[in-house]
Amino acid sequence: MTNRFDPLPTDSNRLHRELEKRVEALEARAGLRDPITELSLGVILRGMAAPDTSGLPATDGKVYVKGGRLTFRGGGNAVEVQLVPIPKAGHVNDVTGTADDTYGTVERDILNALVFAVNSMLANFQLVDLMG
Repeated sequence: MTNRFDPLPTDSNRLHRELEKRVEALEARAGLRDPITELSLGVILRGMAAPDTSGLPATDGKVYVKGGRLTFRGGGNAVEVQLVPIPKAGHVNDVTGTADDTYGTVERDILNALVFAVNSMLANFQLVDLMG
């Protein structure tokens, strides 16, 4: 590769080779590599104020910790959203019945199991203030 780029090249093949060499050299210096997609030790997120996302498109965002809670803010300085785990209903036990049981008894057992599961889920549900 030459040290100086010829501003008026006459040989297009030479120009093409020169440009390829320069691109390869720049890629080598920049250390281009595949993105990191796996971590072996986890990630530490330090507590912080809401980051500025005004320069990000609306389809992007940042995840951070604020007040000890995992939080997300979309591009364009969108509203902060605290990320809370999705509540899960407990496992509903099998309903057992015998030939002597009436349909109403088995139905009541099923409804009671469902009511218990829904009540457990609601007790663990936390409302998130979407207005910040």
